[in-house]
Amino acid sequence: MYNEGFKELILCFLLLLLPVFIYRMYFGEDTLRKWKLPKYWRWAFYGAATVLTMNFPLRIAEGYQFDLRQIPFIVGSFYGGPALSFFLYAVTCLYRIWLGGGGVVSALISSTLILLLIQPVLSRYKALPSKSRTVFAAGTAVVFAATWIGTAVAMKPSIIGDIFLQLQLLLVEVFSVVLLVTLIESSRNRMMLLEEVRKSEKMKVVGELAASVAHEVRNPLTVTRGFIQLMQHGRYTEDKKKEFIELALRELNRAQDILSDYLSFAKPQMENVERLNVATELRYVADVMSPYALMQEVFFENDLTYDLWIQGDRQKFHQSLINLVKNSIEAMPGGGSLYLSAIPLGACAEIRIRDTGIGMNSHQLQRLGQPYFSSKDKGTGLGMMVVFSIVEAMGGIIKVESQVGRGTVFIIRLPLVSNAAFQLVKDA
Repeated sequence: MYNEGFKELILCFLLLLLPVFIYRMYFGEDTLRKWKLPKYWRWAFYGAATVLTMNFPLRIAEGYQFDLRQIPFIVGSFYGGPALSFFLYAVTCLYRIWLGGGGVVSALISSTLILLLIQPVLSRYKALPSKSRTVFAAGTAVVFAATWIGTAVAMKPSIIGDIFLQLQLLLVEVFSVVLLVTLIESSRNRMMLLEEVRKSEKMKVVGELAASVAHEVRNPLTVTRGFIQLMQHGRYTEDKKKEFIELALRELNRAQDILSDYLSFAKPQMENVERLNVATELRYVADVMSPYALMQEVFFENDLTYDLWIQGDRQKFHQSLINLVKNSIEAMPGGGSLYLSAIPLGACAEIRIRDTGIGMNSHQLQRLGQPYFSSKDKGTGLGMMVVFSIVEAMGGIIKVESQVGRGTVFIIRLPLVSNAAFQLVKDA
């Protein structure tokens, strides 16, 4: 009889472990920290677990049975607090009364004693470090199992004869609580570790970005300071002083541009959203960049026959396109051709900016758009970060394809918008 009863206890314990393993396996590392059971679902789970354990008892005497109801009660109370412990106490008592039979009074007394004993230690359990919680939970399980056995013996002294069985039951309960608490603490520690790793990665990116900005801003400020010191302590003609002032202002403007790029990356909100014709905006950018392109012996070739409309901030859209066109021109130091095209692709407008320049290798492509990385000797990496940020803020995506010695193509896909849809969004 006892062997069959122990089999049922083991089956019950495995069923208790099942949700923990599903939680650890299904909710992987990327979502583990984001997923948290709502309060009422946790209550429902522990309540159902309590009822389940009471349906797989080990009968030790007429009207007296042992089950694993204390496991969900202990674990639920430790991690759910006093409110959940009272809820589980009510579930235990009501369901035991509904089951009927002998030993009801003993079960109610032992459940009440356990409820009263666990309340003072709940706050202490939360204050313990993770490693100490397992030991504390094991000690609590021993005390509660002893309470149940003592109550049962007091109500029915005849069951004291089988001491070996009672020790086995106590060990089963302690082992079950320890294993469950260990699994839960392991999951919690892993979530905390992942969160620390993510924070460390974010701080690393911020540190690299801050170092990049500080380095680039320090250079023009140093130059400006040098010119001011020369004017203060040296004797120069008015023309020479005017030249110094112009150079200093130029350096300050460069520092201002760097800070503007940084702010655009940090906060790329679309302030003045309007309906934009892709072909018109690309022609405008080509006209603006033509003088610079001619100086580098780069010639534009456009394919802008489609009438495609998107929505966004015109100034920021120009900023992103000019950054890409400028990078493409500078990638052709010996001259070349720069192709601009825009075609419909499903519900998107696909913009392509293709050059015949030096291209990039796989390592450069992988790091493109990351802080503190630039393929140019004097680049800060902020320009491409701004481009990626603006395109993302407009609801689009950007892809880059490149081959060393053959050139690079930037592919931007932005959602198309009709006039009616734009008016609805604008009026909302």
